[in-house]
Amino acid sequence: MIRLALCVGFALALVGCGGKEKPFFGKQLWPTKSAYNFQLTDHNGQPLSLEQFQGKVVMFAFGFTNCPSYCPATLSHFSAIRQALPEAMRDQVQFLFISLDPKRDTPQSLKEFVGFYDPGFLAAMGSESDLKMATTAFYASYRSVKGNTDDPKDYLIDHTTQAYLINPAGRWELYYSFEQLSDATAVAGDIERVLKAR
Repeated sequence: MIRLALCVGFALALVGCGGKEKPFFGKQLWPTKSAYNFQLTDHNGQPLSLEQFQGKVVMFAFGFTNCPSYCPATLSHFSAIRQALPEAMRDQVQFLFISLDPKRDTPQSLKEFVGFYDPGFLAAMGSESDLKMATTAFYASYRSVKGNTDDPKDYLIDHTTQAYLINPAGRWELYYSFEQLSDATAVAGDIERVLKAR
């Protein structure tokens, strides 16, 4: 009976008792859910919405250009993940960085920031209300932390550091902790699997 119960539980997680389908490396939403179609502006000043990438995998994270650690590392991981993909699949994936700092991040600074890691990466920005809706939809959070001076621009942003994977049908399928992102081969394997399943 215990074995049967375990099999049922694993089957619900898409593992299955027969082991026919391995679990994803990332954390899977099951069932998947329709991803919130955020309406932002990219670093070229063009409107950007999630639905414009239908047919591609979208992998994105929230952050800010003055981030001292997590954001540069995340983009470095994104670059390694892209390189770990088969070359024929790389253009089927859009990597995206969403700024949580509309007061300081400009289109130019965002373009330079993401372009350092890969010229094909996009950065996006929006108003405070746009960002609140986007972060809430993906269960993310952020807050400003004042620095040691009276300069109004002296602050950091505490924020959720996980990354999100939207499948080609526009559904939120997987998410990754910051620590998981360092395993480029495993994340790329998930992306390949999602692309092949469309």
